[in-house]
Amino acid sequence: MSRRHSFYARPLLVAVAAATVLAGTAAAAPADSSPGRYTATAAALDDTYYQDAVGKTGAELKAALHTIISEQTKLSYDQVWDALKATDEDPADSSNVVLLYTGRSQSKNDNGGGSGQWNREHVWAKSHGDFGTSTGPGTDIHHLRPEDVQV
Repeated sequence: MSRRHSFYARPLLVAVAAATVLAGTAAAAPADSSPGRYTATAAALDDTYYQDAVGKTGAELKAALHTIISEQTKLSYDQVWDALKATDEDPADSSNVVLLYTGRSQSKNDNGGGSGQWNREHVWAKSHGDFGTSTGPGTDIHHLRPEDVQV
C-alpha cells in the first residue's frame, strides 16, 4: 500500500474500530462497506462518554463523534510529568511508573534528565515531524511515555 493510501486508511480503521466498540461487539464490516451501515449503541463498558452518539448512523454518527472528541486539555511540557505519572502508573505499585522499552518499574519522583532517572520519550519519530515541546502537538501525551534516560 502506498504511503498516501496508508495515511488515509488509518482514520478509516479508527472509525470502524470506534463503531465496533460502540456496538459492543466485534462485528465484521458489511461486505459492501456502505456508509451509514453502522448504528451506535450503548456498550457495557461506558454508557456516558459516547451517550450523544448512541442510536445515530452515517453523517449524524460522524458529527456526534467529532463533537465528543473535539474537547481537549492541552498540557505544557512541564505538566506532562504529572500526566505520565498517572497514565503510566505501575498497577502493582502506585508509587511507580512502568518505563517504555525496559518495562521496569521506577519511582514516579525519580524523573528528570540525569543518569538513573526516567524522562519523557516522544514515540512519534522526529523524522516524520518534529513538533518540539510546544503546547499542543509537542506535548500530546498520546505519544509521550516514560523511559529510562540511559536506554
